[in-house]
Order: sequence, then C-alpha cells, then structure tokens
Amino acid sequence: MIILPFHKHQRIDGHLETTRADLRHVNRRVLQHAPCSVGILVDRGFGGASHVSASNVDFKVTILFLGGHDDRKALAYGMHMAEHPGINLLVVRFLVDPEVARGSITLDMDQTYSTEAQSKDEELLTDLKHKLSKNSSIKYEEKLVKDAAGTTELIRAYNRCNLFLVGRISEGEVAAALDKKRSRIRSFR
Repeated sequence: MIILPFHKHQRIDGHLETTRADLRHVNRRVLQHAPCSVGILVDRGFGGASHVSASNVDFKVTILFLGGHDDRKALAYGMHMAEHPGINLLVVRFLVDPEVARGSITLDMDQTYSTEAQSKDEELLTDLKHKLSKNSSIKYEEKLVKDAAGTTELIRAYNRCNLFLVGRISEGEVAAALDKKRSRIRSFR
C-alpha cells in the first residue's frame, strides 16, 4: 500500500483549500499507475505541536466499504490497526436501497464485480462481525443509499474521525451507481 499526502488542507472554517498543487499532480499520476492500493492521508494534525505517546493514543478510523478487492484490502488494513488498544474502528458498509433496486433505475454493473468478489466481501465482513464480539473498539454499520447526494451526506456525518480508509477502486452496485455522479467529486483527485 502506498500512502500519499492529500493536496488540500482544512481551513479553520472547515472548508478545504488547495495548498500544494504539485502534490495533486503527483497523486493523480500515482493513482493512475500504481499496481497496488493507494491511501490518501488527510492530515488534520493533533490540534497542536505536542507529541502523543503510543500508550495515550485515541484514534478514530472509519472505513467506507462499497465492496471489491481494494475495499477488502482497506478493511484488512483497518482490522489490523484495530488490534492497537488506542484505535477505534468503524466500518460503514454502503448498500443500495431496495426501493432503488426495485424501481425503474437500472445500474450498469461493473463486469469485474463477480459473484466470487461478492462472496469474498461477505467472507471478510463475516470475519469482522466475529471480531465485534471480542473487541469493543470495533463497530460495524450498514447504510442504505439512494443516490450520490445522499451518500455524500452520509459520509459527511463521519467527519469527526481521524482517518478514513477507502479502497482505490470500489466495485459493486453502489460504486456503479455513484460512478455516474463521479464528475461532482473530481476535484478531490
């Protein structure tokens, strides 16, 4: 996994501003050519110049899980991080709302997201659910989404975490539905 710094920083008012345009270019190139998962680190700092010792860590990690190979890697990485006693892990799985699935909207499913990939997703999530009973610092939620705007609002609700983990290329029904709205989020690339 490659971890890159995000090219934007959060201002005091909460909005993001581009501070390193050169990093944006590098990040795009790495995302286009990397043979492995890529993480974008949004550094919000610790609220001061003080260093935090390993025993005093209180870190909230949120995984946004849409499905697919890269999301499974992000989940596995997050589960490994959750072994540290100071890490609280929240896994948020996004599912297409059944109302949308039954309606007249047709989703163009990504051909690479096969039944085998779905099975691997379910297997890893089952493993996660077993760990929930043994580790109170791990939480799991499922959220039904209807469209990109609603999904964006759901993601914003988790803005208090210290780190988001997401797969480089998400697959599945939700990713296919959101891919149609991709132009709205191009500025983050």
